[in-house]
Amino acid sequence: MANDTRLDPRRGGLRVLVLDDNRDAADSLAHLLTLWGHQVVTAYGGQTAVELARIHRPEVALLDLGLPQMDGYAVAEHLRKQSESKDVVLIAVTGHGEAEARRRTQVYGFAHHLVKPVDLDVLQRILDMLQKRLLAQPQPKRARATRRLPILRKPPDAGPSPDTP
Repeated sequence: MANDTRLDPRRGGLRVLVLDDNRDAADSLAHLLTLWGHQVVTAYGGQTAVELARIHRPEVALLDLGLPQMDGYAVAEHLRKQSESKDVVLIAVTGHGEAEARRRTQVYGFAHHLVKPVDLDVLQRILDMLQKRLLAQPQPKRARATRRLPILRKPPDAGPSPDTP
């Protein structure tokens, strides 16, 4: 198994969305990612994944492709359309390793295509690389509070203030 201690503790890991209709596979992968230090949300259906992405704003989405109702390609398309997840790094985690599936993942904007059973060392290297890339990006500076409160003065014709004895 891959080395579990390489993540930068300042960051707290990546925010990861795991989508798989096989609950055991999804839960196992989510548990492993949590052990690696990532913050993980798990979905078992496409629509749920889209809703969770809106709420949790994942940096990485591990998507199974062969899903009932809304497949992984449709989920990818929805994630790209919503502002909260438009920049998410898409990784296919699928049983489909044929050339056509790989071509489609490229067309839909997936950064990586991993075939089940996933090589955990490869997955961890990808996540480590993404984490380092995110850590290297300059963080937006927070604006300093330089605004001063206005001085309240009573108008000259206002008469005595209620506080004055």
